[in-house]
Amino acid sequence: MSMGAGALKYLESLYPDLDARGQWACVGNAKTAQKSIMLGVLYGRQVRHRRGPRNWQAVWDNVFAPRPDDVLWFTFVRNPFDYVVSAFHFLQQRGEIASQWGFQAYVHEVLGVEGPSVNRHFREQHLTCTFEGESVPGMFVGRFEHLQRDWAYIAGRIGAQHVLPHRNQSTHKRYTEYYDDESREVVAKLYRLDLELLGYTFDGESGR
Repeated sequence: MSMGAGALKYLESLYPDLDARGQWACVGNAKTAQKSIMLGVLYGRQVRHRRGPRNWQAVWDNVFAPRPDDVLWFTFVRNPFDYVVSAFHFLQQRGEIASQWGFQAYVHEVLGVEGPSVNRHFREQHLTCTFEGESVPGMFVGRFEHLQRDWAYIAGRIGAQHVLPHRNQSTHKRYTEYYDDESREVVAKLYRLDLELLGYTFDGESGR
């Protein structure tokens, strides 16, 4: 299916990382191995909006916008319950969440009140791969739970290293151990569309 003008304009607003060779574009989610992919494998090919907006726009206008259906668009997603735990620990390690906060209290009193916009690391993941409630045509959605398998598919398509290095790993217990009933309900409400559109349940993947 061809990518429509509306979906393409929407993707442009997200400033995806672009390939200098014109083969791929990645709309990244935090805590889904982005550093392993971009810094560990694709850094030499990456055109990033933050590094040079004018250069990024020129590459977009002259390479990607004219032929979007020839590009491998990809993103990686993660179980939202695991995603929130990982983001919380990462931000706490960086000092962006005060050390006195416990996970459940933070979810109840901060994330539950301010929502995913409280920090970009909590952004809803469906925003990177859906447009108007439908999957973006041609977008490959990799799963963090099957990271090496899905990355190997992408790497084969774009001629990149097949094995990802480990970078920026968070250290914490299995995500299910951090939730009580209330925090689980808060995250389920905040990330309802991620759960529905990406096919996740609290315990894993729904099989959709």
